[in-house]
Amino acid sequence: MKYFSAPYVLIFALALLAGCNTLSGPANGQIEESNTWVLEALNRVQRIANAGAEEQRHEMTLAQQAFARDKSVASRLQLGLLLAMPNIAGNDENRALSTLEPLMAHPHPAVRALAAMTSEQIQERLRLGKKAKGLQDQLEELKNMERSLIERSAPRKK
Repeated sequence: MKYFSAPYVLIFALALLAGCNTLSGPANGQIEESNTWVLEALNRVQRIANAGAEEQRHEMTLAQQAFARDKSVASRLQLGLLLAMPNIAGNDENRALSTLEPLMAHPHPAVRALAAMTSEQIQERLRLGKKAKGLQDQLEELKNMERSLIERSAPRKK
């Protein structure tokens, strides 16, 4: 029995590992499907963002119903993006974060990247909102102090 030489064994092992990697990774059809989910979701959100308030509410209702029926990647992505849109009637940033969270571990890069980017934007808006609220509170305190100083320095009528 003749043994294989070292270069052939190495090539065979590399080919076997490459085949295992291909089997464990997403198939081309799955990648194309996830890219389709992302493109469809982005197109739909763009169309809805440009629509009137009534149509926005209707689309939000449809997305919520679709997600309630079927918690698929496509329906989760669609609802998460709609909930994240700041100027769409019915948006809810905290709910958007919880809806998109499972997608940040999705095996397909396009889905994972869109979910992560949207979540980061939401978190930044929430952070800026808290900062704006803090600044507004400080401004109100300064106004109150100013009013108090004006009242103290005003001559009292007898």
